Amino acid sequence: MELNDTAEKITAKDVNLSDSSFEDADLSRVQFHDSTLEGATFRDVDLRGATFTDASLEEVKILDCNLEGMTIEGIAVSTLLEVYESNAEYDEDEEDDQYVAE
Repeated sequence: MELNDTAEKITAKDVNLSDSSFEDADLSRVQFHDSTLEGATFRDVDLRGATFTDASLEEVKILDCNLEGMTIEGIAVSTLLEVYESNAEYDEDEEDDQYVAE
């Protein structure tokens, strides 16, 4: 299934989107409820205001995405990343431009 140029708010409830790939997409305000996204990849995706409730996110990759306003357990993701990056070392040899904990 492909979603192209979708401007509508998407609500996904009780769906299995395991191993899905979301690229260059506007998923702002998307709502995933009781859903499985295991192994999914989000690359260059706008996730502002996105909500993941009771979702399985094992092995999910979020790369080059807009995470403005996104929280995990009430903590701003931007704050979590700042703290992590200040305590980690950038490894240019790592796949997907990853930081590696020291």
